[in-house]
Amino acid sequence: MSKPTYKFMYFGVRARGELCRMVLQAAGQDFEDVRITFEEWPKLKPCEYLSTPTGVLPVLEINSDKLCQSMTIARYLAKEYKFYAESNMEQALIDQVVDTVSDLMGTLISWKLEGDATKKLSNFVFTYFGFQLTIADMAVYDVLVTLLKMDPKCLAKFPKLQANFKRVGEHPKLKKYLETRPDIDI
Repeated sequence: MSKPTYKFMYFGVRARGELCRMVLQAAGQDFEDVRITFEEWPKLKPCEYLSTPTGVLPVLEINSDKLCQSMTIARYLAKEYKFYAESNMEQALIDQVVDTVSDLMGTLISWKLEGDATKKLSNFVFTYFGFQLTIADMAVYDVLVTLLKMDPKCLAKFPKLQANFKRVGEHPKLKKYLETRPDIDI
């Protein structure tokens, strides 16, 4: 079986696309990262170049197949490159974290952060499930980047979140990407 080719299409922001980018980077996979501006989107939306399955972004093109919906893409990639767990229970625990982060990201995107997001995240025990980097670790990292931009001291009382943030940020296949990606608020 030949190595798949990937084209990831999303806006030039982190938001709902960054987790997918991080999983591809952590997997060491080459991919075309197509970052569309908000000004370009109305012109490209009906374009055959994109032909998104549901008319929205993000889209991941895998050879000639296309997936949409950010969490569908992220979970597919996490399973494909072993950033998921083996057992159904461990997968459910990972999904619980990822879905919580997705809910928080939705709130952040709409600029209506209600409650203490950092405290909500700290309710989970963050480890590499079995000392393996998972999609949950990457999802938490990405939302923490946004929270830290809003309040640089938000992790001060949460050593487990600090440790998770540090571990993910120092992952050998993610570190360079995280240091060189565009600095975008959300």
